[in-house]
Amino acid sequence: MKKILLDIWEKFKINIKLIISESFAFAGIALGIVSALTLFLSWDDLHITDFSTRLWIFIGIIFGSAVLGLVHVMVFKKHKKIWEKGNNSVSSIYGDLFKIGFKSKKKNQIVVIPVNDCFDTLVDTADATIQYPLVSENTNHGRWIKQYCLDYNCTPEELNKKIQSNLKLRKISPSYVYTNEEKKRGNRESYDIGTVAQVDAPNGTKYFLLVVAKFDSKNNAQSSRTKVSEAIDRLMTYYDNYGQNEPLYIPLIGTNKSRAGLSHVQSLRLIKSNVLTQNEITGNITIVVYSGDRDKVSIFKE
Repeated sequence: MKKILLDIWEKFKINIKLIISESFAFAGIALGIVSALTLFLSWDDLHITDFSTRLWIFIGIIFGSAVLGLVHVMVFKKHKKIWEKGNNSVSSIYGDLFKIGFKSKKKNQIVVIPVNDCFDTLVDTADATIQYPLVSENTNHGRWIKQYCLDYNCTPEELNKKIQSNLKLRKISPSYVYTNEEKKRGNRESYDIGTVAQVDAPNGTKYFLLVVAKFDSKNNAQSSRTKVSEAIDRLMTYYDNYGQNEPLYIPLIGTNKSRAGLSHVQSLRLIKSNVLTQNEITGNITIVVYSGDRDKVSIFKE
Protein backbone atom coordinates (compact mmCIF):
# COMPACT_ATOMS: atom_id res chain seq x y z
CA MET A 1 0.00 0.00 0.00
CA LYS A 2 2.84 2.38 0.87
CA LYS A 3 4.46 1.81 -2.55
CA ILE A 4 1.15 2.46 -4.32
CA LEU A 5 0.69 5.73 -2.45
CA LEU A 6 4.27 6.78 -3.21
CA ASP A 7 3.76 6.02 -6.93
CA ILE A 8 0.57 8.10 -6.96
CA TRP A 9 2.38 10.96 -5.22
CA GLU A 10 5.23 10.84 -7.78
CA LYS A 11 2.74 10.89 -10.67
CA PHE A 12 1.00 13.86 -9.05
CA LYS A 13 4.23 15.83 -8.59
CA ILE A 14 5.37 15.22 -12.17
CA ASN A 15 2.01 16.32 -13.60
CA ILE A 16 1.01 19.06 -11.13
CA LYS A 17 1.09 21.91 -13.67
CA LEU A 18 -1.04 19.99 -16.16
CA ILE A 19 -3.48 18.95 -13.43
CA ILE A 20 -3.94 22.61 -12.40
CA SER A 21 -4.39 23.63 -16.04
CA GLU A 22 -6.96 20.90 -16.68
CA SER A 23 -8.79 21.78 -13.44
CA PHE A 24 -9.10 25.42 -14.49
CA ALA A 25 -10.39 24.29 -17.88
CA PHE A 26 -13.09 22.12 -16.29
CA ALA A 27 -13.98 24.93 -13.86
CA GLY A 28 -14.28 27.38 -16.74
CA ILE A 29 -16.66 25.05 -18.57
CA ALA A 30 -18.78 24.46 -15.47
CA LEU A 31 -18.98 28.15 -14.56
CA GLY A 32 -19.80 28.96 -18.18
CA ILE A 33 -22.72 26.52 -18.09
CA VAL A 34 -23.99 28.04 -14.83
CA SER A 35 -23.73 31.56 -16.30
CA ALA A 36 -25.63 30.44 -19.40
CA LEU A 37 -28.38 28.91 -17.28
CA THR A 38 -28.83 32.10 -15.26
CA LEU A 39 -29.69 33.89 -18.50
CA PHE A 40 -32.93 31.93 -18.53
CA LEU A 41 -33.45 31.02 -14.87
CA SER A 42 -32.66 33.34 -11.99
CA TRP A 43 -31.39 32.18 -8.62
CA ASP A 44 -34.83 32.92 -7.25
CA ASP A 45 -36.42 30.65 -9.86
CA LEU A 46 -34.10 27.90 -8.68
CA HIS A 47 -35.04 28.68 -5.05
CA ILE A 48 -31.42 29.50 -4.23
CA THR A 49 -31.75 32.80 -2.44
CA ASP A 50 -29.13 32.91 0.32
CA PHE A 51 -25.49 33.82 -0.24
CA SER A 52 -24.05 30.82 1.65
CA THR A 53 -25.77 28.31 -0.66
CA ARG A 54 -24.42 30.09 -3.72
CA LEU A 55 -20.97 30.09 -2.15
CA TRP A 56 -21.16 26.34 -1.53
CA ILE A 57 -22.19 25.80 -5.14
CA PHE A 58 -19.14 27.76 -6.27
CA ILE A 59 -16.86 25.80 -3.92
CA GLY A 60 -18.42 22.55 -5.16
CA ILE A 61 -17.71 23.50 -8.77
CA ILE A 62 -14.07 24.32 -7.97
CA PHE A 63 -13.60 21.12 -5.96
CA GLY A 64 -15.33 18.97 -8.58
CA SER A 65 -13.23 20.54 -11.33
CA ALA A 66 -10.05 19.80 -9.38
CA VAL A 67 -11.09 16.15 -8.98
CA LEU A 68 -11.95 15.90 -12.68
CA GLY A 69 -8.61 17.47 -13.65
CA LEU A 70 -6.74 15.08 -11.38
CA VAL A 71 -8.51 11.95 -12.65
CA HIS A 72 -8.32 13.03 -16.29
CA VAL A 73 -4.55 13.54 -16.18
CA MET A 74 -3.67 10.63 -13.88
CA VAL A 75 -5.92 8.01 -15.46
CA PHE A 76 -7.41 8.91 -18.84
CA LYS A 77 -5.06 11.35 -20.62
CA LYS A 78 -2.53 9.23 -22.50
CA HIS A 79 -1.64 11.01 -25.74
CA LYS A 80 0.34 14.11 -26.67
CA LYS A 81 0.82 15.45 -30.19
CA ILE A 82 4.38 16.78 -30.49
CA TRP A 83 4.55 17.75 -34.16
CA GLU A 84 2.23 17.54 -37.15
CA LYS A 85 2.42 18.49 -40.81
CA GLY A 86 -0.09 17.19 -43.32
CA ASN A 87 -0.47 13.43 -42.81
CA ASN A 88 2.83 13.18 -40.92
CA SER A 89 3.12 13.43 -37.14
CA VAL A 90 5.21 12.75 -34.05
CA SER A 91 3.42 11.86 -30.81
CA SER A 92 4.08 10.39 -27.39
CA ILE A 93 1.71 8.11 -25.51
CA TYR A 94 1.38 6.08 -22.35
CA GLY A 95 0.79 2.49 -23.38
CA ASP A 96 2.07 -1.07 -23.63
CA LEU A 97 4.39 -1.78 -26.55
CA PHE A 98 3.47 -5.46 -26.53
CA LYS A 99 -0.27 -4.86 -26.61
CA ILE A 100 0.33 -2.57 -29.57
CA GLY A 101 2.39 -5.23 -31.33
CA PHE A 102 0.61 -8.44 -30.40
CA LYS A 103 -2.94 -7.46 -29.45
CA SER A 104 -3.79 -4.49 -31.66
CA LYS A 105 -6.22 -5.14 -34.51
CA LYS A 106 -4.48 -2.55 -36.66
CA LYS A 107 -2.70 -3.89 -39.72
CA ASN A 108 0.60 -2.74 -41.21
CA GLN A 109 2.22 -1.16 -38.16
CA ILE A 110 5.86 -1.19 -37.09
CA VAL A 111 7.11 -1.79 -33.55
CA VAL A 112 10.74 -1.16 -32.58
CA ILE A 113 12.44 -3.65 -30.25
CA PRO A 114 15.88 -2.67 -28.84
CA VAL A 115 18.30 -5.63 -29.02
CA ASN A 116 21.96 -6.50 -28.50
CA ASP A 117 24.56 -6.50 -31.25
CA CYS A 118 24.22 -10.25 -31.94
CA PHE A 119 20.41 -10.40 -32.26
CA ASP A 120 20.40 -13.26 -29.74
CA THR A 121 17.19 -15.19 -29.09
CA LEU A 122 18.27 -17.25 -26.07
CA VAL A 123 16.39 -15.94 -23.03
CA ASP A 124 17.73 -17.26 -19.75
CA THR A 125 18.78 -16.40 -16.21
CA ALA A 126 21.96 -17.06 -14.27
CA ASP A 127 21.94 -20.35 -12.36
CA ALA A 128 24.33 -23.14 -11.41
CA THR A 129 24.80 -24.16 -15.07
CA ILE A 130 24.76 -20.74 -16.78
CA GLN A 131 27.31 -18.24 -15.48
CA TYR A 132 26.58 -15.43 -17.91
CA PRO A 133 23.01 -15.41 -19.25
CA LEU A 134 22.33 -13.89 -22.67
CA VAL A 135 19.01 -12.07 -23.07
CA SER A 136 17.28 -11.16 -19.83
CA GLU A 137 13.56 -11.90 -19.64
CA ASN A 138 13.18 -8.53 -17.88
CA THR A 139 14.11 -6.52 -21.00
CA ASN A 140 11.93 -5.60 -23.97
CA HIS A 141 14.23 -7.81 -26.04
CA GLY A 142 13.62 -10.84 -23.81
CA ARG A 143 9.91 -10.22 -23.37
CA TRP A 144 9.47 -9.88 -27.12
CA ILE A 145 11.25 -13.18 -27.87
CA LYS A 146 9.10 -15.08 -25.36
CA GLN A 147 5.86 -13.46 -26.52
CA TYR A 148 6.61 -13.95 -30.22
CA CYS A 149 7.49 -17.62 -29.77
CA LEU A 150 4.41 -18.20 -27.60
CA ASP A 151 1.92 -16.43 -29.85
CA TYR A 152 3.24 -17.81 -33.13
CA ASN A 153 4.27 -21.28 -31.97
CA CYS A 154 7.93 -21.15 -32.87
CA THR A 155 11.14 -21.94 -31.05
CA PRO A 156 13.89 -19.38 -30.28
CA GLU A 157 16.05 -21.23 -32.83
CA GLU A 158 13.40 -20.80 -35.54
CA LEU A 159 13.03 -17.13 -34.66
CA ASN A 160 16.80 -16.75 -34.88
CA LYS A 161 16.72 -18.21 -38.42
CA LYS A 162 14.12 -15.60 -39.42
CA ILE A 163 16.36 -12.81 -38.15
CA GLN A 164 19.52 -14.16 -39.79
CA SER A 165 17.66 -14.69 -43.08
CA ASN A 166 16.54 -11.07 -43.11
CA LEU A 167 20.09 -9.82 -42.48
CA LYS A 168 21.42 -11.99 -45.31
CA LEU A 169 18.58 -10.98 -47.63
CA ARG A 170 19.55 -7.32 -47.19
CA LYS A 171 23.25 -8.20 -47.46
CA ILE A 172 24.13 -6.79 -44.05
CA SER A 173 27.46 -8.16 -42.86
CA PRO A 174 28.69 -8.31 -39.26
CA SER A 175 31.34 -5.81 -38.25
CA TYR A 176 33.02 -8.28 -35.89
CA VAL A 177 32.86 -11.97 -35.00
CA TYR A 178 33.38 -12.93 -31.36
CA THR A 179 35.69 -15.84 -30.62
CA ASN A 180 34.50 -18.84 -28.63
CA GLU A 181 36.35 -17.47 -25.65
CA GLU A 182 34.81 -14.02 -25.96
CA LYS A 183 31.26 -15.37 -26.32
CA LYS A 184 30.61 -18.97 -25.40
CA ARG A 185 26.89 -19.11 -26.26
CA GLY A 186 24.44 -17.66 -28.77
CA ASN A 187 25.27 -15.82 -31.99
CA ARG A 188 28.83 -14.62 -32.39
CA GLU A 189 28.35 -12.24 -35.33
CA SER A 190 28.32 -8.67 -34.01
CA TYR A 191 26.54 -5.88 -35.92
CA ASP A 192 27.01 -2.12 -35.70
CA ILE A 193 24.91 0.11 -33.48
CA GLY A 194 21.75 1.11 -35.35
CA THR A 195 21.57 -2.02 -37.52
CA VAL A 196 17.98 -3.11 -38.11
CA ALA A 197 16.72 -6.65 -38.70
CA GLN A 198 13.08 -6.95 -39.71
CA VAL A 199 10.72 -9.71 -38.60
CA ASP A 200 7.17 -9.77 -39.94
CA ALA A 201 4.49 -11.27 -37.71
CA PRO A 202 1.42 -13.18 -38.98
CA ASN A 203 -0.93 -10.51 -37.53
CA GLY A 204 0.50 -7.84 -39.86
CA THR A 205 2.86 -6.17 -37.39
CA LYS A 206 6.42 -5.61 -38.54
CA TYR A 207 9.15 -5.64 -35.90
CA PHE A 208 12.27 -3.55 -36.40
CA LEU A 209 14.94 -5.12 -34.17
CA LEU A 210 17.32 -2.24 -33.46
CA VAL A 211 20.87 -2.77 -32.17
CA VAL A 212 21.40 -0.34 -29.29
CA ALA A 213 24.00 -2.12 -27.14
CA LYS A 214 27.19 -4.18 -27.35
CA PHE A 215 28.08 -7.18 -25.19
CA ASP A 216 30.87 -7.10 -22.65
CA SER A 217 32.82 -10.16 -21.48
CA LYS A 218 30.03 -11.11 -19.05
CA ASN A 219 27.25 -10.85 -21.67
CA ASN A 220 26.02 -7.59 -20.17
CA ALA A 221 24.64 -5.20 -22.77
CA GLN A 222 26.60 -1.94 -22.68
CA SER A 223 25.34 1.24 -24.30
CA SER A 224 25.62 5.03 -23.91
CA ARG A 225 23.78 8.24 -24.74
CA THR A 226 25.87 8.56 -27.91
CA LYS A 227 25.08 5.02 -29.02
CA VAL A 228 21.36 5.46 -28.37
CA SER A 229 21.40 8.69 -30.37
CA GLU A 230 23.25 6.97 -33.25
CA ALA A 231 20.80 4.06 -33.15
CA ILE A 232 17.77 6.37 -33.39
CA ASP A 233 19.31 8.28 -36.32
CA ARG A 234 19.96 5.06 -38.24
CA LEU A 235 16.48 3.77 -37.36
CA MET A 236 14.91 6.89 -38.84
CA THR A 237 16.95 6.48 -42.02
CA TYR A 238 15.83 2.86 -42.30
CA TYR A 239 12.21 3.81 -41.63
CA ASP A 240 12.36 6.54 -44.27
CA ASN A 241 13.64 4.01 -46.83
CA TYR A 242 11.59 0.94 -45.93
CA GLY A 243 8.79 2.00 -43.58
CA GLN A 244 6.30 2.78 -46.38
CA ASN A 245 4.73 5.45 -44.12
CA GLU A 246 3.29 2.79 -41.82
CA PRO A 247 2.83 3.86 -38.15
CA LEU A 248 6.07 3.47 -36.19
CA TYR A 249 6.12 2.82 -32.41
CA ILE A 250 9.36 3.42 -30.49
CA PRO A 251 9.81 2.52 -26.80
CA LEU A 252 12.08 4.40 -24.43
CA ILE A 253 15.66 3.27 -25.06
CA GLY A 254 18.73 3.43 -22.85
CA THR A 255 17.05 2.94 -19.47
CA ASN A 256 17.34 0.03 -17.04
CA LYS A 257 19.40 -2.96 -18.25
CA SER A 258 20.89 -1.35 -21.36
CA ARG A 259 23.35 0.41 -19.02
CA ALA A 260 23.25 3.60 -21.07
CA GLY A 261 22.58 5.44 -17.83
CA LEU A 262 19.58 7.37 -19.12
CA SER A 263 16.62 8.21 -16.93
CA HIS A 264 13.14 7.89 -18.41
CA VAL A 265 13.00 11.66 -18.82
CA GLN A 266 16.39 11.77 -20.58
CA SER A 267 15.44 8.90 -22.88
CA LEU A 268 12.18 10.56 -23.93
CA ARG A 269 13.96 13.86 -24.57
CA LEU A 270 16.74 12.18 -26.56
CA ILE A 271 14.41 10.17 -28.80
CA LYS A 272 12.12 13.14 -29.38
CA SER A 273 15.08 15.40 -30.23
CA ASN A 274 16.62 12.91 -32.67
CA VAL A 275 13.31 12.27 -34.41
CA LEU A 276 12.43 15.96 -34.74
CA THR A 277 15.85 16.93 -36.12
CA GLN A 278 15.60 14.59 -39.11
CA ASN A 279 15.74 16.33 -42.49
CA GLU A 280 12.29 15.06 -43.33
CA ILE A 281 9.65 13.26 -41.27
CA THR A 282 7.31 10.97 -43.16
CA GLY A 283 4.65 8.81 -41.55
CA ASN A 284 3.24 8.72 -38.03
CA ILE A 285 5.88 8.19 -35.34
CA THR A 286 4.84 7.46 -31.76
CA ILE A 287 7.13 7.27 -28.72
CA VAL A 288 5.65 4.77 -26.27
CA VAL A 289 6.18 5.26 -22.54
CA TYR A 290 5.05 2.24 -20.52
CA SER A 291 1.88 3.07 -18.60
CA GLY A 292 3.45 1.86 -15.36
CA ASP A 293 6.14 4.53 -15.66
CA ARG A 294 3.81 7.53 -15.27
CA ASP A 295 5.56 8.23 -11.96
CA LYS A 296 8.94 8.46 -13.71
CA VAL A 297 8.19 10.74 -16.66
CA SER A 298 5.39 12.99 -17.88
CA ILE A 299 4.82 12.96 -21.64
CA PHE A 300 2.91 16.23 -21.25
CA LYS A 301 5.77 18.06 -19.57
CA GLU A 302 8.59 16.87 -21.85
